[in-house]
Amino acid sequence: MDSLPPYVARDVDDVLNRVLAEAGESGGMVLLTGDSTAGKTRTAYEAMRRVLPGHLLWAPPRGADLRKLPALVEGQQANRLLLWLDDLEGYMHSQGLEPNILAQLSAARVVVLATLRESLYDLYRPGSEHAAISEKDFQAQLVAQVGSRVLNMAMQVEIERTWSADELLRTAHASDARLQDALANHGPFGVAEYLAAGPLLWQEWRGALRAGGRPRGHALVAAAIDLARAGMIGPLPHWVVIEAHYGYLQIAAHLRPEEETLNQAVRWATVVRLGSTSLLVPNAAAGTWRVFDYLVDEAERKQGFPAVPELVWEIAEREATGSQRRGVAFSAHAAGRKNTAERLFRAMRENGEENGRTLGVILAQQNRYAEAEPLLRSAVEEGDFIAPGAYGLLLTQLGRIEEAEPLLRWEAENGLADKGNVALLLGDVLSRQGRTSEAEEQYRIAAAKSSSYAPLALGSCLLARDRCDEAEPWLRKAAEAGNQGGASRLAIALIRLGRSAEAEEWLQVALDVGVTLNFVDVGHTLDEQGHPELAEKWLRVAAYAGADAAIALAMLLVGQGRFQEAEPWARKAAASGDVEAVATLGAVLTGQLRLREAEPLLRRAAEANNAKGTMFLSFLWDEAEPTLRLLAEQSDEWAVELGLFLVSQHQFEEAEPWLRRAAKAEVSSGDRTLAGILGEVLQCLGRVDEAASWLRAAADRGSMKAAHRLGSMLLQQGQDEAEHWLRRAAEAGDMEAAYELGFHCFLAADRLDEAERWLRMGSTHIPQARAWLGAVLIGLGREHAPEGEELLRHAAESGTDPAPFLYGDYLHAVGRPEDAEPWLRLAANAGNSAAADKLCVVLQQLGRQQVLEETQSSASEPERPSI
Repeated sequence: MDSLPPYVARDVDDVLNRVLAEAGESGGMVLLTGDSTAGKTRTAYEAMRRVLPGHLLWAPPRGADLRKLPALVEGQQANRLLLWLDDLEGYMHSQGLEPNILAQLSAARVVVLATLRESLYDLYRPGSEHAAISEKDFQAQLVAQVGSRVLNMAMQVEIERTWSADELLRTAHASDARLQDALANHGPFGVAEYLAAGPLLWQEWRGALRAGGRPRGHALVAAAIDLARAGMIGPLPHWVVIEAHYGYLQIAAHLRPEEETLNQAVRWATVVRLGSTSLLVPNAAAGTWRVFDYLVDEAERKQGFPAVPELVWEIAEREATGSQRRGVAFSAHAAGRKNTAERLFRAMRENGEENGRTLGVILAQQNRYAEAEPLLRSAVEEGDFIAPGAYGLLLTQLGRIEEAEPLLRWEAENGLADKGNVALLLGDVLSRQGRTSEAEEQYRIAAAKSSSYAPLALGSCLLARDRCDEAEPWLRKAAEAGNQGGASRLAIALIRLGRSAEAEEWLQVALDVGVTLNFVDVGHTLDEQGHPELAEKWLRVAAYAGADAAIALAMLLVGQGRFQEAEPWARKAAASGDVEAVATLGAVLTGQLRLREAEPLLRRAAEANNAKGTMFLSFLWDEAEPTLRLLAEQSDEWAVELGLFLVSQHQFEEAEPWLRRAAKAEVSSGDRTLAGILGEVLQCLGRVDEAASWLRAAADRGSMKAAHRLGSMLLQQGQDEAEHWLRRAAEAGDMEAAYELGFHCFLAADRLDEAERWLRMGSTHIPQARAWLGAVLIGLGREHAPEGEELLRHAAESGTDPAPFLYGDYLHAVGRPEDAEPWLRLAANAGNSAAADKLCVVLQQLGRQQVLEETQSSASEPERPSI
C-alpha cells in the first residue's frame, strides 16, 4: 500500500465504521457499492484497518469454493475472522457465497466485507412487484435469486463516484503531489476516478479509431469490453479475446487495421498508463487479460453505445466456464436472450454446477410451466434454501393453490424475498380458497411493507366482503397510483356507497387510458343499485373491447325484453366460440322464439356443463316450445318457425301439417323455400308422390336444392325425368348434382364423354367424383389413361371409397398384380366383397397359395357377436 497516495477520508466513512463495528460484534456482511474507480476497495480496506485491526483476514481467490468455510470456522473459535471479497461477482456462483453459507458464517460471527460495482448490483437486484397482479415481476425477482438474496442479507453502503465539496476540501489539505494533481485536473470526474486514470484511458481507447490510431488495438479492447458485458467478468484467455476481436476490424476497415500487427496491438493495449493501469490488465503466467473495469461501466453508462454483437454472445456461450458461465447466463437473460440463458443453465445443471431452480424460474417466465415444475420441485426436495418461494409461485400459476400455501408461508417466515411481495402472493392464494379473513391479514402485512399493489389487493378484498367504507381509501390510493383496475374497483365501492356521480368520474379516468377491467362488475353493481340506464351505458363502452362485457350487456337487454338489440352483442361474443357466449346467444334466440337456431346452441352449452345453457335449454322445452305452438295456431309465420324447429329435431310427422299449412299460403306469396322443405319432409316420411309434387313446384320457382333433391329421388325410381332436374341443378353450380349425374352417365352405355364433363365439374369439391373421373378417363382410352391413373392413385391414397378397389382392379387389368394386391386387400378389409373376390384371383395368379387359403378362410368366418 506504500505506492498509493495517502488515504483521504470519504463522506461514507462514519456510516461504514458503524456498520462494520456492528458486524464485528455479531457477524454479518457489509457491502460497499459504487461505480468503477469510485474508490470502493481502498475505502473498504482503510475501514477494515481502522475498525477491525485484530481480525484474522481471509482473502480467497476469485471463483474459490466457499462451501467448506463454515466447517473451517468452527475450528477457529479463538480468532475473530474477516472474509475479504473484493469484486463480489467473482464469488457469486453455485460453489461460492450462497445465502445459506452466508447465514452460517454470520451465525459464527464472521465478518464478510465485500465490494461490488453498481452496474452488477443492479443486475443482481431486479425490480420487484406483485406477480399475481402485475405481470411477472415477482418471477423476475427470482431469476437472480442467489445474488439478490445474498445482497438482501448485506448491510449496504454506497460510495459516490464524484467527490463532495467536503471530500475535495480534505484533499486540498493533503501534501501528496499526486492528490494535488488530481484535485487540480479531475474536472467532472471523481478524484479516485482520475487517480485510476479511468477517463484518460476511456478517451485514449475511443481515440484509437482516429486516423493514425490503433484500429487493431481498439478492436482487442472492444472485444474484451463486450465479453465482460456479456457476463465473462474477470480474466479472459488471450485466444478468446483475439477470436472475438476479428468481428470489430470491419468497423475500422478504412484505417487499414492489417497494417497494425497483433503484437503491436497487444503491446498498446497492455502498457500501463500514468503508473496506474492498462486497458487490458495482463497476467502472463495465466495467459489472460482482464479489461479495465472502468471501461465496461462507462460503456454501459453511455447512451447509444452499441449492443453486444451476436459473435461475442456466441463466443461467450461457448467458452465461458465456472462462475463466468453463470455470469453469461444471467447477462443473457437480462439482455432478453432467453434461448442462450436456457442453454447455459441446462448445461450447468447437467454438469452438476447448478440445480434446476434458476432454469425452472426462467422457463416459468416463458409460461412453460410443465417443464419448470419438476425442476423447481426437485430443487425444493434437495433442500435448496431459495427454491420454496419460486416453486410456490409456480404452483399458484398452475392453480395448485393448496400445495402452494405451505411453501409461501415458509418463504414468508424464513425466506429472503421481499416480504411484502410474498405476503401479497400468499393473500391471493388464501383469497382463492375463500379464506378472506386470512387473506386480508396478509394484504395488510403487504401494505405495511409498502408493496405497491397492496392497496388494490386489500381494497378489493374488503370490497368483496362488502366493507365499502374501509375499502374506499385503499382503492382510492390504488386508483391514484394508476394501478390497472384500481379506478373501476373504486367506482364499484362508490356506487355501493350511493355516490354514482363520483363513480362515473373514475370510470371515465379508466376509460381515458383504455382500461375496461372490472366494467362487467360495474354494470352488475349499477343494475343492482337501481341504475339500469347507467349499467347499459358503461357495459356498451366495454362491450366493444371484450366478450365478457358483450355477454353482460346482452343479458341486461334480455332482462328488459330487448332481444333484437341483444342479438348483435351476443353474436359478437359467440364468434370466439366461448361456451358462455354461445349459451347467451341461445338465450337471446330463445327469447325471440327462434327455437330452431337456439336449440343446438343451448344443447352444445349444456353438454359442456354450462349452467346458463342448461337452464335455457330447459326453458326452451318447458316454456318456449309450448308458447311457439300457441302462436303457430294463430299465425302462418309462427307455423313456419314451429315446423322448421320440429324438422331440426327430426320430428317429421309432427312438422308436416305445420309446414303444409304454411306452404299452401306460400304458393301465392312467391316464397321459394317452404315447398322444397315440405317435399323433403314428405320424402323422409316415404310419401314420394306427394314429395315429388312439392319439390317440382319449388324447383319450378327456382330452388336448385329442390331440383337436386327431386332429381335424386326420381333417379332412384328409374324415371327419365330425373336427368332434367339433375342437369338444371348441376348447371346452376350444384356439385353434388353434377357428381350424381356424372355417375349416372358412367353407368349408362356409351355416355363416357358426358360422364367426364359432369364428374370433372363435381371433382372440384367431391372426393368420390375424382375417383370415378379417374375410372371414366381410363375407359376413354390410352390418351386419357395417365390422367385417370393419377386421379385413381391419389384418391386411393386418401382412402376415398371405392378408390382402393378401383385402383387395384385397374392395376390387375393392366398386368400389375403385385401392385394391385395391397390396394385390393385394403378394400377387402374395409368390407368390399368385390375386392375380396378380386384379391383371391390375384393371389392365385401370384402363386401365394397359403396367403390365399388364409384370406378365403377369414372371409368365410362368420362375424362374432360383440360382448
